[in-house]
Amino acid sequence: MSDAVSREKKSPTAVTYLRVPLLLVTAMLTMGSGMGNPGCGSGDDKDDDDIGPERCESGCAISGAYVFRFQDATPLSADCGLLGVSLPEGERVVVVQKGSEVDITATLGELQLTGSHYGSTTKHIVLRAIVQLQRREGPPTELLYLIEGQFTEGPESVDAPASFSGTFNANHVNTVAGDPECRVVRRFTATR
Repeated sequence: MSDAVSREKKSPTAVTYLRVPLLLVTAMLTMGSGMGNPGCGSGDDKDDDDIGPERCESGCAISGAYVFRFQDATPLSADCGLLGVSLPEGERVVVVQKGSEVDITATLGELQLTGSHYGSTTKHIVLRAIVQLQRREGPPTELLYLIEGQFTEGPESVDAPASFSGTFNANHVNTVAGDPECRVVRRFTATR
């Protein structure tokens, strides 16, 4: 007798009765594993990122427009100018945060940035963007922008003064011989 014939003779109610205990055993075994009930953990551990989206608890009101001021505002190289990279001295980066989520978006002129902010006692902010540049011949190259900073104090309201300091990075990657080369790393303070 083949398996196909023997499966046809089984009652569908028997399969249903076997499914329920199996589901209960699976549920009991997965409790505390991040699937279902979080179990004994308090959820405060940094390693517990499978419980749900990260949330900021205090000092999180970072939305707003921050004006850049650089320690070294000397002009960038001619190659950076050819690629359209300039130092955003006096320009504003506009940070948008949704509620207490740590994922954020921002704009710097026409540059669209994404990133996050994190940390319990000191708040860090990381913003990044990739811009594709089309050469006259060959595949496109990329400009990578990275803004990393640390808040002097996590702002408790969007009306409170706030500032963060860090580094502004712009790097031209995937270049070939003859392409302009631009690598920028400058210290800044951004104030709301």
